Amino acid sequence: MRKKTVVVLAAGVLAVSAAAIGGTAAYQVSGGNVTQAITTQSLNVALTGDGVNDASQVNVEFKGMPGATLEKEVKVESTGDIPLYARVTIDKFWLDEEGEKIPLENGDMIQIEAVDNSGWIIKENNAEQVTMYYTKPLEKDEKSSNVMEHIKLSPEMGNEFADKTFQLDIRVDAVQTAGAEAAILSEWGVAAEFSGENITGITE
Repeated sequence: MRKKTVVVLAAGVLAVSAAAIGGTAAYQVSGGNVTQAITTQSLNVALTGDGVNDASQVNVEFKGMPGATLEKEVKVESTGDIPLYARVTIDKFWLDEEGEKIPLENGDMIQIEAVDNSGWIIKENNAEQVTMYYTKPLEKDEKSSNVMEHIKLSPEMGNEFADKTFQLDIRVDAVQTAGAEAAILSEWGVAAEFSGENITGITE
């Protein structure tokens, strides 16, 4: 009899926004879980950091000139019962004075800078999106290292951004460690290379 592999997914969302030159940064975090039908265990993942909890919104004053940086602590936490591998996706965009999205040709003015040797693999980092994979499995209640060192406004940013707001939408999702190679390929569409339990490479 062939055994069936049960793929369990979890996801959370963190939104970050800040005025480019003078303004306020705000972010909110939420998490979700999907429970296996055949057990009482669950895979649950959340974004944490800078005093964030499951039901909070934190406002951070940020007055940024071109070249300014905003340090932001964002980590992934496994809050369920099942060990997991995590992926973080960061969407970057600008908002006009009325809060409407602006076309993303200037998304590269928002730079996400990661910590070297932090345990995160940055697979995609362009004007619109950053995709990162955490190389280590997370056990229950375990947190990852910081996703990013800081957010930086490009020194080349001109005055046309003076009345604009930038926003980052940060999402996390996860797969269970059991059968991880097949689960990552099936759910994330990438091939993961492993050394023991750690991911050493990602191929699209």
